[in-house]
Amino acid sequence: MPEAVLLADTDRRIIMVNDAAVALFRYAREELLGRTTQMLYAHRADFQETGRTRYNRRAAHHTQTYLMRYRRKDGSEFDGETIGGPILGAEGDGPMFLGIIRDQSARVANEHALHGLHAITSDQSLSFADRRHAILELGCEHFGMPIGMVSHIEDQAYQVVDIVDGVSDIKPGQVFPVSETYCCHTIVAEGPFAVDRTGEGELCEHPCYQRFALESYIGAPLTLDGQIVGTLNFSSTEPTGEFTTYDLDLIGMFAQWLDHEIARERDLLALRGAQDELARLALTDELTGIYNRRAIGARMQEELNRAQRYAQPVSVALVDFDRFKQLNDQHGHIAGDRALQLFAELATKQLRNLDSVGRWGGEEFVLLLPNTDANAAMTTAQRLLETIRGAGCTVDGTAVPLTVSAGLATTQGDESIETLIDRADQALYEAKANGRDQAIAGSALSGPSRSI
Repeated sequence: MPEAVLLADTDRRIIMVNDAAVALFRYAREELLGRTTQMLYAHRADFQETGRTRYNRRAAHHTQTYLMRYRRKDGSEFDGETIGGPILGAEGDGPMFLGIIRDQSARVANEHALHGLHAITSDQSLSFADRRHAILELGCEHFGMPIGMVSHIEDQAYQVVDIVDGVSDIKPGQVFPVSETYCCHTIVAEGPFAVDRTGEGELCEHPCYQRFALESYIGAPLTLDGQIVGTLNFSSTEPTGEFTTYDLDLIGMFAQWLDHEIARERDLLALRGAQDELARLALTDELTGIYNRRAIGARMQEELNRAQRYAQPVSVALVDFDRFKQLNDQHGHIAGDRALQLFAELATKQLRNLDSVGRWGGEEFVLLLPNTDANAAMTTAQRLLETIRGAGCTVDGTAVPLTVSAGLATTQGDESIETLIDRADQALYEAKANGRDQAIAGSALSGPSRSI
């Protein structure tokens, strides 16, 4: 819009306005002429201050540039960049006052929005999701639109990831065909896209307008590694006025920040996943996928401490494959590996959620049974032995029988892991010596006490 030009006499009564001034303030020309410029100021104090410092007979005859808040006839206010001051009349007589005003509302509003964006993005107390939602709220406020949305787009499907919505019933997780959203035009543009008064233009037949009657829309693509993965967009069922280049630049900046955060969030998730995987590998036996010796030992210490604290029993069982070397010699190490994996799988399925199983070493495993007395532990061990006996293993189409032996020990936490395992090991030795494929409970005092 061209600059508004106003000329006033020494009493600050308007004597000339151009067409741009009429359009900017939305008064008829005759409504302005002869009236004081006070009617154009948003605040009376500003009118009085400029009269004291600029628009008076004693002021220096030169113009100054400043920002002022003005009010239109309809009551709306705007920030105007003003070049103004006294000038000499054509006849060299008393001064007149000149004002050249340019509406800077969009620029000032955009600067305010950018300050808001900086405040949001620099707030480390907010999560990525919180910052993303705050940006949607900021955009809705800035653009004067009740709907703000972040979408994920894949295979022509538009999924709502986050939304600020004051008028419709759209929820996060909903999916629409991309072609039925205004965002399809944003994707084609590969940059910011905006439309206002949709019902009066060529998009009036668009499925999005037909379904939601969205009159105005502004959006920008979100990219990851150079590929469009979604959009940031704002919309309204009411016309909002023509969008400016400031608006398009601003939503582009919002989208660029989200691009950066999406990439950062992806990298953080990948890093956390890698760290979690390393932590898991550090605690996991590679072959069987269950606890390794270090991890099951740590779990055992935790349960021993708990058992002592609450005077509850805890039992362990050392379980070892029978004739495992013979299995490897006759059928190869693949068969041995498969037998170990089968045991881990069956034991994990059969034990309770609070129980644990780990590989102690070679073909030997540990069952950790919290809050379990000797009788219950024996029942669990016998059931597992029966399961292994019935499962067997098939190698190259040949059924290979499998059996295991077990030694059990029970305590209330008043002994060390070494002592408890040693008692279970003694019981396991007796189970092997007595013919294998059986479970024996060890004595708390002097080694094995009975055979089951």
